Amino acid sequence: LITTVSRYVADVLRSNGVRVPIAVVGNGADAHAHAGAPRRDFAGERGSQTFRFLHVSSGFPRKGIDVLLRAWGRAFRAEDPVSLVIKTFPNPHNETARWLQELGDRFPGHATVELIDEDLDDAAIEALYRGSDALVAPSRGEGFGLPLAEAMLRGIPVITTRHGGALDFCSDDNAWLVDFQYAYADSHLGLFNSAWAEPDEADLARVLKE
Repeated sequence: LITTVSRYVADVLRSNGVRVPIAVVGNGADAHAHAGAPRRDFAGERGSQTFRFLHVSSGFPRKGIDVLLRAWGRAFRAEDPVSLVIKTFPNPHNETARWLQELGDRFPGHATVELIDEDLDDAAIEALYRGSDALVAPSRGEGFGLPLAEAMLRGIPVITTRHGGALDFCSDDNAWLVDFQYAYADSHLGLFNSAWAEPDEADLARVLKE
C-alpha cells in the first residue's frame, strides 16, 4: 500500500506505472491556528491602507516565484497601496535574490517586495499569516500545498495555479485559480521527459489586481 496526500499525487504514481494499491489520506493543516481570529501586522511596519500579499515556500523553481515577480511588475507600481512578502529559506535551489534583481531591471519603480530568506519560529510565521490579506502561490507543481491550507484556515484568500494537489481543497468557489499551460520541467532534478504547469503570467497579473 502507498498513501498519498492528494488525488493528484495518486494519479501521477498510477501514470508512472505504480500498480500496488494507493490510498489518498490528505494532509493536516496547523491545528494551533484559530480560524476567524483577528489578523495582526507583521513587525508593525505597514499602513492600514496597504494590501499585503504573502508567499511562503522553499523558493524551488517549481514554486513559481519568478513568474510571480514578473506578474507583480506588470500589475503594480510603487505608488500602488500594495506590498508582497516572500518567505523562503536558504538552499541551493533558491534563486529568489536573482529573480528580485531581474524584477528591478525589467520593472523599475515596481511595488514593494520584502524578502525573508531565513528560518522563523512558529510565532513569527503566525504573525506573517495574520498580517497578510492574501496568499499567492503560483506553483508549477504541488503535491498538496500546506501553506494554502494554513492560509484558508485563517480566513485568508488564496491565489494559486489551476493544477496539482491543491485542487483537492481549492476551487473557483473558494480561491482564485490561475490559468496554465503544460511545459517541460526545468527543475534541479534534471529530468528530460518531465512536465509541469507553467502559470500564465498575464492571468496571474489580472488575478492579483482583482
